[in-house]
Amino acid sequence: KCNFATFPNPDENTFRIGFCIRDSLGSFVGARTLRIPGLPPASIRDAIALMQAIILASKNQYTPILFESSSSRIESFFRHPNLKDRTEFSDIMNYCRNKINSSANFNVSFTHRSANLVAANLAKASKCYANLKDFAYIPNCIFSLIVNELS
Repeated sequence: KCNFATFPNPDENTFRIGFCIRDSLGSFVGARTLRIPGLPPASIRDAIALMQAIILASKNQYTPILFESSSSRIESFFRHPNLKDRTEFSDIMNYCRNKINSSANFNVSFTHRSANLVAANLAKASKCYANLKDFAYIPNCIFSLIVNELS
């Protein structure tokens, strides 16, 4: 499972993304933080985060994988696939939907924000890391959350 979340950083005119990947038992597999220039609306930040999560999963051959988000706009996009709009959000999400539909091993699920705290904390803490940071170990900023979820 790959949880993802975004966090705006208006001081730098950027936003940060946090990804946490876990196995089927909930054990930590890896994490990534990423800084993206610009500060688009929250729905576009979330769509970009899903796109980056798909790219990360494909590159690292994490399959099968469930992408889990707390974005209500992403949820609505997948619940109503016949709705048409011509926005940047829709363009990014159509790319994501095509990638997900073309792989039997990719799925998207939706969760309440309180169940997505690990990714949210990673995104917030990513200010302390380089533009792109991969973690093979549990970062301190999410250690207690991961341990609590496993117990």
